[in-house]
Amino acid sequence: MHMATRTKRWTLEELHSLPDDGNKYELVDGELFVTPAPTPRHETILG
Repeated sequence: MHMATRTKRWTLEELHSLPDDGNKYELVDGELFVTPAPTPRHETILG
């Protein structure tokens, strides 16, 4: 199995250029983490 030896380091400028699509985008030490938007069912349960 081959593994990537180099990963992209994201910048704040790139982070701010991502779409406002309901997902939560976070940078941790240059690594991008994406959390999907909650589903309507999840929102109903929380309410």
